[in-house]
Amino acid sequence: MGAARGLLGKDSGVAAILGTGANSCLYKEEQIIDKPVSLGYMLSDFGSGATLGLSFLQKLLTTQLSMETISHFIDTFNLTTEDILESLYKKKNPNTFCASFAPFIIEHHQYDEHLKQMILDQFHQFIQYYILPFLSSSNSQVKITGSIAHHFSPLLLKAFEECQLETPEIIQSPTDGLIQYHLENV
Repeated sequence: MGAARGLLGKDSGVAAILGTGANSCLYKEEQIIDKPVSLGYMLSDFGSGATLGLSFLQKLLTTQLSMETISHFIDTFNLTTEDILESLYKKKNPNTFCASFAPFIIEHHQYDEHLKQMILDQFHQFIQYYILPFLSSSNSQVKITGSIAHHFSPLLLKAFEECQLETPEIIQSPTDGLIQYHLENV
């Protein structure tokens, strides 16, 4: 609700969060009218830091990335395949572990076409699951917040364009809008 009020105020539209996790809702008359079922990072947090990290690890461990990216990863993290598998399957909070690779992905996606395509694929899934079910001719405004949306905004906007959708507004933080909403409703 806070993100929706911070992004949309008293307007109607789709409010979405794309950060460590992902979520969205249809917001109308200052209420959440509908939202997708949250299935977590393994099944539905498409485009989030956690799923980007998980997809990245899949590509890394199956050598579907450039050798330069793989080499930088090894130099940066000094993790073995066994270390990664243990963190994913035996330790607590594997979603946080996966999301911890988002800064590396941010830094390297410009140089590795496989990473760019992976991110675009994730954003297409994000749009399919979190945005399209709530769009109609009377409600086309989409606003998105979150660190992943902010850092990957050119690719997120490209995914919307490829889906032939209106350009969403990407707002780094909904805090200012939320403060304004509450000031107007005191």
